Amino acid sequence: MKLTRSIYNSIEDIRAEVQGLKTCVILGTGASINNLDFNKVGEFLTIGINRIGRAFTPDIHINIDATTWDSNSPAKLTWDGSGAADNYIRYGRHCAGIPYALRLAIEFGIINIYLCGIDLNGFHFWDPKGNHATLEGYEKYWIHLKRIHLESIIQAAKALKIKGGGLYNCSRSSFIDFLEYSDRFNEAN
Repeated sequence: MKLTRSIYNSIEDIRAEVQGLKTCVILGTGASINNLDFNKVGEFLTIGINRIGRAFTPDIHINIDATTWDSNSPAKLTWDGSGAADNYIRYGRHCAGIPYALRLAIEFGIINIYLCGIDLNGFHFWDPKGNHATLEGYEKYWIHLKRIHLESIIQAAKALKIKGGGLYNCSRSSFIDFLEYSDRFNEAN
């Protein structure tokens, strides 16, 4: 945990706190998070998406789902107009969780980003009402969402490379295997 306050009420407060940090870990909820050493992850600024609070409390919790997934994170963000709980800072426009987290990290001046639990290869997901669903009936939605995530990952990787940094995949079984792989946060290391 890199944030020092117990609660943040504005994006400006978070920005001031993370100024000068160059590395962060973005945590999704893919199956590969089961292989992480969260003590190693916690040495860096962490940005978690949606249900990550079930496994780890990130510095910044981003809730993009239609259903509120609250956490004990000191900084809670969602997009303007979201239906998230009142204790979330509304910032930015509506988009999927991974693009939101990447944009936020880059905006904060982070130049090295590690993606953990961003697998994008499962045959199940949580539907907009928060129910576990199979792909049946949701194929078009899943394909659309996957494309959005992949495009944002490619754009972020290019932007970080220009700045002298990088975007790294920490999930060996991830669909985003075109990124440089890092086992920096695996339990075995």
